[in-house]
Amino acid sequence: MGTDLEETLNLVAYERIKGELAAKYPKGQFVGISRGKVVADGTNLDELITKLRALGLDPRRVLTVQAGVEVPQYAIIFGTYGQAGRESDVR
Repeated sequence: MGTDLEETLNLVAYERIKGELAAKYPKGQFVGISRGKVVADGTNLDELITKLRALGLDPRRVLTVQAGVEVPQYAIIFGTYGQAGRESDVR
């Protein structure tokens, strides 16, 4: 399965089951989704990665989410430039 297709499948699956994840797992539990299905979970990221590797899965290709934790689709990040953030510091 192509990487883009698998990523899309995992994101669609997550949107479909995120309510179930919040009900089934403690808030903040790490959950791995691969090929549209939950494949492993762990109390922390290291534990999840260990379980994924034991299943022969590449953790970089598995969607990792935290049960019951909402993540915005996008974010606006504000920053300052220069030490004091003065406009004159930006050139």
